[in-house]
Amino acid sequence: MFPDPDRSYNDLRARARQRIDSGQLPARVVETLAAGYGSSLKACCLCGQMITPIEVEYELCGGGTQAITLHIACYTAWRDECLERTQDGAAAEQSGSTRAS
Repeated sequence: MFPDPDRSYNDLRARARQRIDSGQLPARVVETLAAGYGSSLKACCLCGQMITPIEVEYELCGGGTQAITLHIACYTAWRDECLERTQDGAAAEQSGSTRAS
C-alpha cells in the first residue's frame, strides 16, 4: 500500500536522497531485513506516516542504533536510491582505474 496517494515514487526517491545525504538513512542496502504487519506504534522513517496494522512494515536490521521502519513503497524508493548510488560509485571507480592505467 502506498503511504500517501498524493506522493509519487519520484517524490519518495527525492526524500530518500535527502535523508541519505543528511545521514538519517543509511546510504547502502543492509543485508538483513525483517517484515511484518505494522503495529501503529511506529512511523515510517521516510514519509513520516504511521504504519498501520493492515500495512506491511519493513525494518532494516543492523548498521545503526535505531530501528529503521519503512512502508513497502518507501523501502523500494530508498533501496533504489541506494542501488543507484552504489552503481554510480562503481562506475566512477571503474572509470578512475581505467584512466590510471
